Amino acid sequence: MLAAIYLLFGRLLPGAVVLQCLLSAVVCVVAYYICRRVFRPSIAYVAALICAVHPLLIWYAPRIRYEYLLALALMLAISFSLRLQDSRSFKDACLTGFFFGYAALVNQIVILLPLFLFVVLYLFEKREFIPIKFAATTLAVMVATITPWTIRNYEISGQIIPVNSGGIALFVEGNCQTEHYNEAPLQLTKLRIIDKKCAERLLGHRSGSTFSFEAQGIDKALTPYAMSYLLHRPWDLAAKALVQMLRFWYLSDTPAGSLFLAVIEAPLLLLALVGAWVTIRSYKGGLVLVLTILYFNLLYAAIYVEGRYSTPVIPYVAILSAVGLHSSLQLVRKAPLLH
Repeated sequence: MLAAIYLLFGRLLPGAVVLQCLLSAVVCVVAYYICRRVFRPSIAYVAALICAVHPLLIWYAPRIRYEYLLALALMLAISFSLRLQDSRSFKDACLTGFFFGYAALVNQIVILLPLFLFVVLYLFEKREFIPIKFAATTLAVMVATITPWTIRNYEISGQIIPVNSGGIALFVEGNCQTEHYNEAPLQLTKLRIIDKKCAERLLGHRSGSTFSFEAQGIDKALTPYAMSYLLHRPWDLAAKALVQMLRFWYLSDTPAGSLFLAVIEAPLLLLALVGAWVTIRSYKGGLVLVLTILYFNLLYAAIYVEGRYSTPVIPYVAILSAVGLHSSLQLVRKAPLLH
């Protein structure tokens, strides 16, 4: 994306910033249409408004980070997957697979999401589940979208890396973050320093000035530790995930930033829980939104968390929060929730 901007406008930061802001606006629009597809337009307006005024989404709008591009690609994938449930067409299956693949190229955390969604939806909604041929088409197109980058990685490194390396290093960082959290609570900047020193000790490094998680081979060097941890300390992994699930939503660089995010997210998440309960009971399409949030929350909690990692799923939280708000008011209004 940045390469295309620089090609058109030169290496001018305003061009990239303007595009980021445009992406943030499009995210709000797509959130509206996803919500409208499942619920009433009035709920969709509220969801879009929450996206537009959410502090985390505003903060990243002008910043050159991948969060908004990932959010948009993922929302388009979810949007077409919802349409696929009704259309049962190969066109929508291909578009769903393409956008899932593009989202995975932005951040490899997405790479198992469609398989996770299909398996859970098949188990819980077997009668309503799309024919297997459409699910297989979606997965095949996703793999085809990612494969050229995998080939490029193999030609450069000689290793089979689907998208990028660094996942195991983040897993190690996350373990250190959990074990040493009390040394710097609510302070991600200090926790990063602690995490780095822990990993250096595992790798036999003494000086932080000569060490980088981006160095080639770091994941490979840390793999024995990661495998040993998974095999011999499963309860520690479960405890880590349970604790980090909450920190995923608010952990920021400073205590003030973390507390601010916690205050913002707490009421939205409470409303989203109400909305999730109503949605799962009322309409099958809503389960996809709930599962996407759970996937990101649980997977990051098991690996490594920062508050900014929640940005791509904030639109789904906004949708479910709008549903939760409407459901609460419904006790008084007696208004129908769905079409």
